Amino acid sequence: MNIEIEGAGLLCVGCGRKYSGTTRLFSCPSCGGLLEVVLEGLEWSPKGQGVWRYRGMLPKVPVEPVTLGEGGTPLIRSREYPNLYFKLEGVNPTGSFKDRGMTLAVTIALYSKAESLICASTGNTAASTAAYAARAGLTANIILPHNAVARGKVLQAIAYGARILWIKGSFDDAIRLVMKIVEVDGRHYPMNSFNPWRLEGQKTIVFEIQEALGRVDSIIYPVGNGGNIAAAGKAISELLTVGVISEPPRLIGVQAEGAAPLADALEKGLEKPILYESPKTIASAIRIGKPVNWLKVYRLSN
Repeated sequence: MNIEIEGAGLLCVGCGRKYSGTTRLFSCPSCGGLLEVVLEGLEWSPKGQGVWRYRGMLPKVPVEPVTLGEGGTPLIRSREYPNLYFKLEGVNPTGSFKDRGMTLAVTIALYSKAESLICASTGNTAASTAAYAARAGLTANIILPHNAVARGKVLQAIAYGARILWIKGSFDDAIRLVMKIVEVDGRHYPMNSFNPWRLEGQKTIVFEIQEALGRVDSIIYPVGNGGNIAAAGKAISELLTVGVISEPPRLIGVQAEGAAPLADALEKGLEKPILYESPKTIASAIRIGKPVNWLKVYRLSN
């Protein structure tokens, strides 16, 4: 079921067209571009714990959240560099920041009467989707590139009862398959970062840093598909809008040498990323050669 979220709209980051904040629109009907959630009536009034502490800065979903206690992760101060802190996202319920986005996206999936969740993954999204599907009483369908996913993450997904489909090819092939399935079969709700609602939950990393430290010079993100750093950029913009900060921190994205389509292109001043057909990294979570959110990341560099 396609339902509108009150006080929310969708903006195409490609052509700039605006749409109502419907829960099942994942790309621009005009140009096919990615969409970004635009919220009215933002309010900085932290209350409670975790991701849902920031309800005033999140989409207003009129149902009880599907939550496993995500968010509220600690900042660890470096011994060598006293002005450097590490945000310990590994203490989220399934061990990654994806849980922040999943609590919001799965809540919206339930609100829109989805029958199952679906995602492509290099590991973390699979584990997170499976855990939150189990919490919500939904089926999780996970599409994975063969021999390209951390074993522990696959075992997590299996333990939570997910259905696993292995394909020959890369993560980029898997996510294209998810997009096609979602387009033709409305029973499935996508949990990948082309779903703009999922990224809204991931903004809360920046909100927590702001509350803990106040003014920050720089925030550094590892970059795979680009969704998390794009969410950080949106969070900073919204903090500026509500007057919580007056100067934006610098966002720094880091990519592995063997999977650096965005870093390569930006370094060379190109208008589009240099796509990798066979990305290679030790860390499977960032082994992505065709980042879906590349345009959102590009906008941050301007």
